[in-house]
Amino acid sequence: MCSPESIGVNASERSFVAALDGNAPGETFIANDTLIRSISVWRVAPEANDPDPMKLWITAVDSTGMPLTDSVVFDGPAIQATGDGVSPTEVRYSFSPPISLPHRGQYFLAIQEPCYGYFDLVTTVGNAYAGGNLWRTGRSLLSGCILQPNPDSFAPNDLVFTIVFCGTSTPVRRGTWGDLKVLYR
Repeated sequence: MCSPESIGVNASERSFVAALDGNAPGETFIANDTLIRSISVWRVAPEANDPDPMKLWITAVDSTGMPLTDSVVFDGPAIQATGDGVSPTEVRYSFSPPISLPHRGQYFLAIQEPCYGYFDLVTTVGNAYAGGNLWRTGRSLLSGCILQPNPDSFAPNDLVFTIVFCGTSTPVRRGTWGDLKVLYR
């Protein structure tokens, strides 16, 4: 049974981070569960009908919290999203069954521009999420569109994002010792 629990950031003061020629902006985050049901980021409103796909990656991080782009945990899909042109466009990656992280802990989620266009993702102004930081990988246009190492940090800003975990707790009905004895007589 899945009990959804989510983490993320929504901001009243917004800015943006650009992705161009294979860049991958993203956020380090703390996973208190290992099953992810969905991940959402938001694209700036003026790009509501831009057809450029956005590829999802999840990687490990080192002990300082820096993304390890060569340690891929999940090589996700590239999707397109359209919006109304007035509000930021939600870009939602949904998983059924949920994707499974190898363990609880800190990870890096990155949204890569697949090497032939651009997009801008909504960010905060200031540190709205204490569990991570905004990063952006280098350009990879001429190197096979892989995630580039040594990303740049944009601390103290954060990516506006939501991750919905699929909590594995199963609700149980409280019973008495007498109820249990009746079941096994």
